[in-house]
Amino acid sequence: MIDPAVVSYEPIRGTMGLGVRNRIRMKMLGIPLTLTSETIEWEPAERMSFRTIQPGRPAVGVATHRFEACLDGTSTPGRWSSFPPEPAVASQPP
Repeated sequence: MIDPAVVSYEPIRGTMGLGVRNRIRMKMLGIPLTLTSETIEWEPAERMSFRTIQPGRPAVGVATHRFEACLDGTSTPGRWSSFPPEPAVASQPP
């Protein structure tokens, strides 16, 4: 288990790897959510990081997980941070 809030986690195309997009179904405070993330770091059996790409508001999340061997399998201590999305830049007419 990566996160107790996650109901399901699936790569959208292919297998897990750098740049792969993932569909995540989760519950936050009992509210069902569906997110799309992009794998931004991938070191099999060591570390993985994801960045939320949809929805992009109210915040973008980045989750980093390290895999550590333990007696009953593998544990995944993780770090999650969220931050406001960068403001949209309006294009200026020439």
